[in-house]
Amino acid sequence: MKRICYVFLAGFMGLSSLQAQDSMKKPEVAEIYKMFAKTMVRRMDLEEKQNRPFFSRNGELPKILIDAANNGDLKVYRSDSCLNVMADSTMQNMMAYTVTQQVPQDSNDPFSPLVDTDVTTDIPSNLFTVAYIKEDVIFDRNRSRMYWYINTLTITVPGKPEYVTQYGITGEMSNYMHFKYEEVVDVMRSDKYKDEAIWYNGQNVAAHRNMSDAFELRIFSAPIIKVSNNQDLDIRQQYGNEIAADPMKAMIIQQKLEYDLSDYEAELWSY
Repeated sequence: MKRICYVFLAGFMGLSSLQAQDSMKKPEVAEIYKMFAKTMVRRMDLEEKQNRPFFSRNGELPKILIDAANNGDLKVYRSDSCLNVMADSTMQNMMAYTVTQQVPQDSNDPFSPLVDTDVTTDIPSNLFTVAYIKEDVIFDRNRSRMYWYINTLTITVPGKPEYVTQYGITGEMSNYMHFKYEEVVDVMRSDKYKDEAIWYNGQNVAAHRNMSDAFELRIFSAPIIKVSNNQDLDIRQQYGNEIAADPMKAMIIQQKLEYDLSDYEAELWSY
């Protein structure tokens, strides 16, 4: 009798775990139930304290994506619309930089004089410390709640001054890679990459999560930098004069956009 109870309990726990995993999958919202929809772009600094779990040593999010792309397990797209795949040659040029090194003029002669030679190599993956998240926010009037659907994940190298001379990186979007989010999720949950794609829980190492789950749970910090508009302008382009007069204005606008969304959902809860 005890064995039957144990089997039943184990089965129940397994079912509960499966249901908990499935509950993270957001439902598709039918067009007739979409009361409100916006497309937004967020900028995620992977070096920020809250985002460091996505950038643990040997488990950096950009490293996993670049390795998967190099192995042919993940497509890289030319734009965040994810319609056209980036050519392999373009990706190689995006990752390459040339550095001058001193090498022996005659490699077979240990006493050969050193000469300057240009060597082409890849930009280290840990320099890709910025991620852009393009997503749709939809208010489902049937369920009276807001849903977030990530469409595209973009990684890029920040335009730091020290990167200009060393790597030839002239701006934040001069070296970038766009990935379709649903394909990224498949890679992160695959047997080949799931042991690397870990959102590192520094408070409790028994409670690590897959990075795809961390994105779905939205345990990241990424302020809004763009909301869909007919001119396709980001916040700094829309409010350029105000931000130029007071750089803190950009942060205020970003916070206001977040609060407006929360207020919208709260006020329409009983719709």
